[in-house]
Formats: sequence, C-alpha cells, structure tokens
Amino acid sequence: MYLAVNKRLLKIDAESGKVLAESNLKTAIGYTTRPIYTNGLVIVPLDGGAVQALTADTLTTVWVTDPVSKTAQSNSQLTVDGNYLYVGTVDVDYGKGVYNNGHLTRINILTGAVSWQHVNADEGYYWTGATVGDGFILVPTSAGTVEVLSGEGSVISTVSLGALVNSSCVASADGKTLYVMSRDGK
Repeated sequence: MYLAVNKRLLKIDAESGKVLAESNLKTAIGYTTRPIYTNGLVIVPLDGGAVQALTADTLTTVWVTDPVSKTAQSNSQLTVDGNYLYVGTVDVDYGKGVYNNGHLTRINILTGAVSWQHVNADEGYYWTGATVGDGFILVPTSAGTVEVLSGEGSVISTVSLGALVNSSCVASADGKTLYVMSRDGK
C-alpha cells in the first residue's frame, strides 16, 4: 500500500502496517491527493501542479514535471491511457468562490515529458477527471462544462451542464454515453 503524506511517500505492508520504504517528494501534496500505480511506478500529483513518478519497489524518483502555477491544486483523478497520463489542476480563491486557470496536462509516463497542456483560464479541474476515448479526451470542469479535446489537446466541443461538477467522466462500455455527476446530485 502507498500513502502520500505532506512531502513523503510511504510504502506500507498492508497486513502489518509496517513502513517498508519511505521517500521524500519534491514538494508537498495538497490536503488530498490521488496517487496511482502504473508501469511499475507510483505517480503522485503535487501542489503547484507538478507530478512525481517513483519506482514502486524502492521509491526512487524517476522523473518530476515542472509546476504549472504557484497556486495550482492537484486534486483531480489521474487518468492513464497507454503510456500517457492526464492530470488536471485548478487555482482556487475560496474567498471569492473562484475556480479557474485550469490546466489539463498530458505526460509521457516513460519519460516524464509533457506532450501537451490545455489551459482553461476561466474554469478549472477541481476533483474532476478525464476519460479517454478513440482519439479524444472528455473532461468536466469545476464550473460544469464538459470539454471534448482532440488527442493533441485542442478543444473540439463543449457542453454546459448548468451545475458545478466535482466528479470524473465515465463512458459506457460501447462509448456512446457519457456519465458525469453534478455537485447538486444529478
């Protein structure tokens, strides 16, 4: 079991609870983070929108991306498609209730290189997550807009749901229907 806490990643024996390995992260995580395991790596989203990949066995850092902004939060689900990782971020101003400056970043898992980055200055990706289909990426924004992006990261289409969203998209088995939960429970 792997647990990211503050500026550390812990590898914990699931049965005994004993810490088997520990590694420092480049920066702290947010108050919540959703690390994933893929291709022998544990990938951790960090504050500022950076992402760090460590080997699952020894917790050795393989790569770290640059942050996207000083105030970016990385609370979104990480999505893996083949050798690519999609991660969304948002800048939050809680006083004004503004969630903007969203970055959806596509990263090559093997190298840590950013292949493209879609920036939505008016909306962000706060607790949302992407779904990847045949040559397209679907991702809801915090403001309730579902964006359809091409495989190169350009916007193909959008639809407004009329309500805030803090969930990921899920596609039906045949790929013809998209499901997303709005914050008002619809």
